Amino acid sequence: MISPNDIEHITQPYILNGFNQTLEHKEIIGTLSVKCMFNGRATYCIEGAHLTVDDSCFMILNHAQPYDMIIDALTAVESFCVFLPQSWLSDVYRNITLTDSQLLSNPYDNTQPFLFFEMPHDHDNIISPFLFTLRQHHKTQQLTSSQLVQYMYQLIPKLIKLQQDVTDSIADSFLSVRVATRIELYRRLHLTREYILSNLHRDLTLDQLAQVACMSPYHFLRRFTELFQITPHQFIMQQRLNRAEILLTTTKRSVTDICIAVGFSSLGSFSTLFQREYGVSPRAYRTMILQS
Repeated sequence: MISPNDIEHITQPYILNGFNQTLEHKEIIGTLSVKCMFNGRATYCIEGAHLTVDDSCFMILNHAQPYDMIIDALTAVESFCVFLPQSWLSDVYRNITLTDSQLLSNPYDNTQPFLFFEMPHDHDNIISPFLFTLRQHHKTQQLTSSQLVQYMYQLIPKLIKLQQDVTDSIADSFLSVRVATRIELYRRLHLTREYILSNLHRDLTLDQLAQVACMSPYHFLRRFTELFQITPHQFIMQQRLNRAEILLTTTKRSVTDICIAVGFSSLGSFSTLFQREYGVSPRAYRTMILQS
């Protein structure tokens, strides 16, 4: 494990590839990295939000971002993590945003800031094939240190482009807000959204969620609704019903047990909301799906 005092001195990329059925790290502070998991999932706790990385996605963690990480599975989960020097990110970002004249007049200034949204990204057709190829080369020991350097300088622009695309996608949500504030708003709201998804079984109040986002209740309610086109309460109900539908069709747990597991305190309100959404009661829905 790299100590916080060492991360500023990392000058070369490296890869960590391991297999763990159970693993828990607390208060890790690492350098810029890309996390992938295969045959299972890992949970990253960042500023109160629990972010899941599994076979369907990857996640970028910023340099010096503290986090906890947990793997708890029935079979070994493969972790494939790529670590990058922060100075490389700054260098690539400068080359993307500055002119040749500016770069020639100050070629060694690698302090240009750039931050990623710490959130799971679904595997795509641009970054994911690159990561899969890198993993395969690493496994077959076909990757020399010089090749790894070249791969990383090809990967970093793709990561920057992904972040810029996400930033552009939220521009219409906060038209009157300057860019830096818009990015911070999106970051806080998305972390709070992930917190909701990780805590559906708990009693989630507007005040509590606003605290997670470090915003006032009304400010959080207004901006969350603008960004996701749904109120926090509606989002919570929607996700609880979605999770209940999955449990009804993939497990033999009782309707009452599922009701409690997804965060409803009343079986009656759960059944009413479920019937309104799916057209039949939870029990009838399970029977219908099993018969079909």
